[in-house]
Amino acid sequence: MIDPAHRRFIATQQLVPALVNAALNGWIAWAMHREAVGLALWGGSGYASDLLVTGALLPGITWLILRPLLRHQALAGKAPVTRGVPVPWLSHLMPATLWAGLAVIALLGTGIGLMCCVAAQLAGAPAIAGTDYAWVKGLYGGLLPWLLQPAMVFAALRGAANQSEASK
Repeated sequence: MIDPAHRRFIATQQLVPALVNAALNGWIAWAMHREAVGLALWGGSGYASDLLVTGALLPGITWLILRPLLRHQALAGKAPVTRGVPVPWLSHLMPATLWAGLAVIALLGTGIGLMCCVAAQLAGAPAIAGTDYAWVKGLYGGLLPWLLQPAMVFAALRGAANQSEASK
């Protein structure tokens, strides 16, 4: 049985961000590529570069927004409850400082993008129709916050706790 705090954490810090990012990324890919008959994996207009860049930018931008927001919420006593939530598997890699955290989360996101590109290459580097790519990009856009946002939340709150302790 999942603890109620854990359920709330999953809903607010994973599910909602994943759905929002999936919808936005899918819509953007559809708007850009809906007429494409076949997008190649590699090359100037290949989808590998899109996955790699999105892997770096989406988590990076999320961190730049999330960290100050969560630190402010923590200082106001309104931060997400993490008691009862298992420590995310990547949280030990995630620094709490703004720029180091940005670098690490961008590298982790790029690593996920690279793994997706390698998987596509192993599948024969298939060309994909633009409308189909919109679905792929939506799923990928939702995967990034689902996997990475819990570590960002824990790191931001850890940094806020350290800041609070230092100011006492």
